[in-house]
Amino acid sequence: MLIVLFFLLAANCLFTPGSARASGIRSLNFNEFSYRVGSPYCEEFGPTVKVHEGKFADEKATFEVSQVLYGNVTDSDQEQAVVVASCTPQLAAHPGFENGLVYVYGIKNGEPNLLAAFAFGQPWNLTGSATEARRDDQLTLFDVTGVSVGVASISFEHIAGKARCCPTFYVTQTFRWSNERFVLAREQKRPFKEVQTHDIIADGVEMQVQGGGDFAARYPVYVEAIRRRIAQNWLQSSIDPAARTSHTIHATVAFTINRQGVLKEVRIIKSSRNLSFNNAALRALLASNPVPPLPADYKGSYVSVTFDFPPPPR
Repeated sequence: MLIVLFFLLAANCLFTPGSARASGIRSLNFNEFSYRVGSPYCEEFGPTVKVHEGKFADEKATFEVSQVLYGNVTDSDQEQAVVVASCTPQLAAHPGFENGLVYVYGIKNGEPNLLAAFAFGQPWNLTGSATEARRDDQLTLFDVTGVSVGVASISFEHIAGKARCCPTFYVTQTFRWSNERFVLAREQKRPFKEVQTHDIIADGVEMQVQGGGDFAARYPVYVEAIRRRIAQNWLQSSIDPAARTSHTIHATVAFTINRQGVLKEVRIIKSSRNLSFNNAALRALLASNPVPPLPADYKGSYVSVTFDFPPPPR
């Protein structure tokens, strides 16, 4: 579900006492912060939700901050923060849900100022359902697999298809700041790579999944979301220079994902024979944990995953 209309959010966000009168956006701690929420996302919490260590959870729902990006997204003389967050009740069945909500903050009179918000990559006014405008190509944009910032712009990469079961494209939409609001400036499409049962190979990273017989074939978007999350957390700069130049080095790690998305039983099953390379692989998994919960209609209690870390690109 995506929304059509854009509404500028000019009201200040509530914030924790320790963040008041901040001199710069990077002085704010978005993991100890209060966020505005509303219909139809996170409305269980009321008008605001206060996170501690980036997360809030009760018997109704979970709100979690997954990423904070910084950039001059309004092309002004100040830097802004782009906070990527999630709310699980409405989104738990959707792979990529961790990128469901995005907040854009600036600083005004020394205090945090909410400039805009997005839901599923579309502008959101915190009140109202999210619906996508009718498209000539009849595609539906669903899971957001990536958020990036540029000068006076924010971009969202979606998986898209004519039905949720059958993704056919990646669609990247870029919104530019114009006249005190974000407006859609351009869109790019590229084919969605078909996912074969048990194997996903993209960007030099391989992931093999076993679970429920045809798990990878039934839930290709979920598997792709996990692959991307781990690959993005693979910090190759920590690998020894000699290992980074190797054409043959790689490590294979096995783990399980339980229903809640927690990675367990993590172990190296094929060592690279280089400690820095092995540690970089393990840190990528640690930084990615937890991942999105298993799809709601999957009946198993876990899936087993084999993840291959290949030689770093040169």
